[in-house]
Amino acid sequence: MGTVKTFQNKENLFLKTLRAILNYIVVFSVFCEALSLNFNLAFEIRLSHILLCLLLVYYFLLHLKAIALKTYNPLTIIKTRPLLTATVVLIAVVSFLNCLRGENAFGLFFKQVTGLLLYGTGFYVLLRINNYDVKRLFKMYFNIAFFVAAAGVTQELFYVFNTPWIFDFSDISAKWQLTYTSNLQFIKINSVLPEPASFCLIMFPAFFYAINSFASTKLAVRSKFQCFIIIAAYLFSFSLIGYIGIFLSAFLLLLRRLKTKTGVLLCLAVMFSASFFFYTIPDFHSRIIDTFEVFSGKKDVNSTNTSSYTLLISTTITAKEALENIPSLLFGNGLGSYEVSYFRHIHSLGIDMAGKQYLNTKDASALSLRLVSETGLIGLFIFLGFAMRYFLFKVKDPARCLWIINNGIFILILLRLLRQGNYFSEGFFFFLWLYYYSFKQEMKTQK
Repeated sequence: MGTVKTFQNKENLFLKTLRAILNYIVVFSVFCEALSLNFNLAFEIRLSHILLCLLLVYYFLLHLKAIALKTYNPLTIIKTRPLLTATVVLIAVVSFLNCLRGENAFGLFFKQVTGLLLYGTGFYVLLRINNYDVKRLFKMYFNIAFFVAAAGVTQELFYVFNTPWIFDFSDISAKWQLTYTSNLQFIKINSVLPEPASFCLIMFPAFFYAINSFASTKLAVRSKFQCFIIIAAYLFSFSLIGYIGIFLSAFLLLLRRLKTKTGVLLCLAVMFSASFFFYTIPDFHSRIIDTFEVFSGKKDVNSTNTSSYTLLISTTITAKEALENIPSLLFGNGLGSYEVSYFRHIHSLGIDMAGKQYLNTKDASALSLRLVSETGLIGLFIFLGFAMRYFLFKVKDPARCLWIINNGIFILILLRLLRQGNYFSEGFFFFLWLYYYSFKQEMKTQK
């Protein structure tokens, strides 16, 4: 008996150690957007794909005996989540029918389904093997985010002081690129991510947590230094979507303190900061002005910046596809179909811009546009309903840890609706599951 018990203890220790390792490498996969492996295949294999597959294999082996004895059924989610099941079935049927009609391609549809299964299931399993401990997983994410931010700050320092630097990842990823401010005084920090916008999207929940750590003495953080580095790296990204995130953060914090002196001061600080950024940062100023002038017709699309160009093209193509076909407006053309819509309409727009014509052909530049194109207004409203349904307005915990995690991810969702149309990049499903279970955990404490 003693030998059996010792063996079981060793086995439990091994599984705990393996789980701890898998936890960190899977959370690390969130930051691996720029790292892809070239096997000369028809599809791209990213490092995050491999790490998530390792987690799924671990989970399957862990429950192999239970599955064989039929004491565990992984398909019970179909019975326990009828609304989710109905939504998935509706999108799948619409996608399949549009493939038959020629509005979509089976290859593009299969690619999106595979991604949804891998990322959705993989990150759900990560929550499950950790007993849905949102705080624990967010802490892991925050710790890794600190090192990613530190790499970015180091990049900036080496550039400012004109010192040879080693944080150039272009050799290991074709997607990674270094960009500069218009006056060449600073680099736009993106650390190990492909571009500053990607950096801001993946770092935003950590940034939101960091700024709240300075506003609350009850919030548990390992180090104010960590928070300072994360905030500094975020600010020096000089990304428009990043600064929009800052203003949304200030607005959300303002709503909580609207009736206090702190709230009034915060409101004035936000107004001052907005004016300061708008008039003193050329890139920030030009992006906003260009976008408004292009959409209002005051500026030719061929002479605008790349971001405004891609957003206008994506909006125009989405609108043309939806307005020409009412069923498409309501239900979309199916998962993966935006690429088909893009090439159907791009040549009829009269655009002549060398090097820019085929940008963002797959993800529509913004999640809101892609959802309208591929799932219709119904799909967009379902997603917005999900975001509002699980938004935490108030919590009982004085430290407000779950509130900060939940609200930070809520703003991230808004930012992706404005900027990022890829369903899987920057660990989106990881944050969606954290968002959902942070709400669930808080509701349990309030009962």
